[in-house]
Amino acid sequence: MWSWDILRFDAGSGRGSSGAAKPRIYVDCTQTLARPVTTGIPRVVRSIVRHGALVAEAHGATLVPVRFQWGRFVPVPVGPEGLLRPMAPEHPLTRRLRKLLVPRTLVRKANRLAARLRDQSPASPGIAFGRHDVLLLPDSSWGEEFWGAIDAARAVGTRLGVVQHDFIPLRHPELVPPKSTAVFRRWMRATLTRADFVLAVSETVARETRAELLALGRAEIAKRHVATFRNGSDFCETKPLQGARSRVRTSLQRFLAAGSVAPFLTVGTIEPRKNQAHLVEAFRRLHAVDPTARLLVLGMVGWKGQSVAAAMRRHPACGSGILHVSDASDAELLHAYHHARALVFPSLAEGYGLPIVEALAAGLPVLASDIPVHREVGGRHCTYFDPRCPDVLAACLRDFCRHGARGRRGVRPDRLPSWTEAAEKIVTTALTPVDRGSTPRVAAARLRLAG
Repeated sequence: MWSWDILRFDAGSGRGSSGAAKPRIYVDCTQTLARPVTTGIPRVVRSIVRHGALVAEAHGATLVPVRFQWGRFVPVPVGPEGLLRPMAPEHPLTRRLRKLLVPRTLVRKANRLAARLRDQSPASPGIAFGRHDVLLLPDSSWGEEFWGAIDAARAVGTRLGVVQHDFIPLRHPELVPPKSTAVFRRWMRATLTRADFVLAVSETVARETRAELLALGRAEIAKRHVATFRNGSDFCETKPLQGARSRVRTSLQRFLAAGSVAPFLTVGTIEPRKNQAHLVEAFRRLHAVDPTARLLVLGMVGWKGQSVAAAMRRHPACGSGILHVSDASDAELLHAYHHARALVFPSLAEGYGLPIVEALAAGLPVLASDIPVHREVGGRHCTYFDPRCPDVLAACLRDFCRHGARGRRGVRPDRLPSWTEAAEKIVTTALTPVDRGSTPRVAAARLRLAG
């Protein structure tokens, strides 16, 4: 049973929501705080928190980042410049051993037991959700069991918003771990069944969102309460970086500066969906005819990524012609954008393609896979290629080496989306009242099934 004690604590003043002067937008950051990743969805979440706080204040509201722990949502600290304070990262070896040796079912049971024990403590802090509040779910919290807390918040009038990044586990199950599709489908049904509004990161995802809502019998939400925002091209954490994470490691600086021409750059977790296997093969063919060609790969090794990482290590030019960095900081990523030859983004499926707009903002030419969302995001400013064929990609790389980005004009940074603009859209959508008459009541048994 979920405790209703979560409604007793006010994150800001210690009072209940009825005494609060400002509406509050609570932003779930649970997975972002738990993962040592600064790109993709975690970058979106951190950017929403940083820029959304200022935008919310301008609209007479308060934005509060929260995380779900011990059966309830609790506020999380925000550091200088509105940045989330990350948790101490778990060492990769420790994380790998934990996943191998500790069954996931045991971890979940232990978490549920700990949550029940914590719920019995009246002094335990939690958010006091109220009828003027909004809970926004922008994170990849697919496995979180927070539906009881969310239903309790909605019962007192709190509205639920969902940031929909993509439907890749449903549309392309072959590109994700086998269990991910079932987990994502469960999360998708649970969120879209409860959502009062949805914010999609692209028109491509918005169309898919409306289709899923219609399939769930939520025609009014699909018609009136699905909005679109564009992820920003500007970094959210570059300027405030201090200390070691603000420095660019010497090996990376030397690799970018070495040779007669700069290296090609690719960014993203090494996994089948990102398609680095075809890129490495295309680069092998290019390097055989043009030894001056080089490749920089920035991204951690993910699901089924070990073989690609091994292929890079086996490459004859490993270290001089090809370099893999698995833990690049924001400062290092930005340095790479400004000193690379071109970004190569060969993904087979995306909801947006954040590196495309980040690279364009840095003035870097972009070679991107020819999929609909990349056409939407990159427009006429990118060179597109068929991502399914290494021969085509190799030919595209050779053509770029000979002629550059011919026929492609750079885009002015002020024409690209910014995180302030994204935050404005998110905040104004969250603060727009939703007619609860258009939100069908869902039986408790159905909610439990969906959740």
